[in-house]
Amino acid sequence: MIEQQGTEPPSGINSDVSKHFFEHSLEPMVVYTPGGAVVKANRAWFDMLAYPGTHVSVDSLNILDFYTNPADFAGFISRMERSETVADSVRLRRCDGAVLYCERSSVVFRDENG
Repeated sequence: MIEQQGTEPPSGINSDVSKHFFEHSLEPMVVYTPGGAVVKANRAWFDMLAYPGTHVSVDSLNILDFYTNPADFAGFISRMERSETVADSVRLRRCDGAVLYCERSSVVFRDENG
């Protein structure tokens, strides 16, 4: 079970379908703010990072805690602001200390506040 802050799917997508797709995907997925606060993550993301436990709350997680070089995050956010999509690679540190080289595809989603 993963506790998450409420997020709504894009308009026109049934929320049950969107939720099921996100939660049961074998692809690691994470939603976070430009400041790095994790809003939502699926089980595959936690498994990829060797996150301990089966009951996880995202309330205190920050994506920067998993970057091997947190300064890389600022460059990533800058690229996201310019193009709204980014496909690149990133090095993340798992909870067990191992370093992962991850290919990532990212897209900007904005709420009513921008």
